[in-house]
Amino acid sequence: LKFVGQFESHLKRIGCIVRRDLWEWGEPQFIQRTKALVKWAEFIWCEWNLANAAWYSNNLKENQQLVSRLHLQEIGERARKFQHNMKMDNVKKIIVVAEHVRLEAIKLFDWDEEKLIFIPNFIESERMKNEHKNTSLKKIGIVGVVPERKRLDLALDLLEELRKTDDEWSLVIKGKLPHDYPWMLADSRRMELKYYDKQYKRIKTSKYLGDAVEFEGYTLTITEFFIKLGYVISPSDFESFHYTIADGVSAGNFPVIWPWEGADGLYPREWVIKDVKSAAKAMLTHSHLPEKERLEQVEERFEEVRSRYDVEVVFPQLTDALFSER
Repeated sequence: LKFVGQFESHLKRIGCIVRRDLWEWGEPQFIQRTKALVKWAEFIWCEWNLANAAWYSNNLKENQQLVSRLHLQEIGERARKFQHNMKMDNVKKIIVVAEHVRLEAIKLFDWDEEKLIFIPNFIESERMKNEHKNTSLKKIGIVGVVPERKRLDLALDLLEELRKTDDEWSLVIKGKLPHDYPWMLADSRRMELKYYDKQYKRIKTSKYLGDAVEFEGYTLTITEFFIKLGYVISPSDFESFHYTIADGVSAGNFPVIWPWEGADGLYPREWVIKDVKSAAKAMLTHSHLPEKERLEQVEERFEEVRSRYDVEVVFPQLTDALFSER
């Protein structure tokens, strides 16, 4: 529930009585509690449109309203069975965190387009803001490198390209590694683990990477991580939103986004690059700007994400989707 805790607190502040029904990926943790809560609730919010949403849509009581929020994994092949089991007549709205994901879900599941609405993820931009940003830092941050589609290899390509010009550049890899996830140890993931072994070996043997890559494990809070960076990257093959960019920009970092589908709809087009060489060029150009100009850009980028994704902007949209008439 890491993506909805703040909204839950918001609902409580405006007077709602909120109870949690915890689910695993494919089943409830306590089915008797689930059966009791479906009798109690007036409004039901399903965070992730997985087994939880399928069950509630098929067990909804009269005069109850069901809203679900769909991120990205729900349209993946493994999770599609849950979408096919949805009783859509009982669903008021499915909130999708990115327009490109919404369109793909409509195409895959033949759902009523009017029931799927785009409302983006939310951030606490003011909390993340760094009033004393050091814009001269040549430290790059990537948050989350699992699974393979997060493209750690491209992050390393970028670092190598930059350090051919200037050896002050470094990379911090934040979050869990593949061996920290039990599901990554499945037989079906063997080739993927070999991919990571290749990247680790590359870090050790490359003359450009060895002393310039730092691994920083998972922590509950991430504000301090962004403060020590100068740049944040999203080299993924695909994403729905990628909090790294919105949070990193809020903290004053320069964003570099590979052209995954939907990136230029969620973020300004000038933040999206073509490839490693164009990313390196953009970052080197930025690093050579006068500090005054870099600081001005920090404020401009902050306002860009604040105006789109701050809780003060997004929470009213989510609240309206939950409580408004059908």
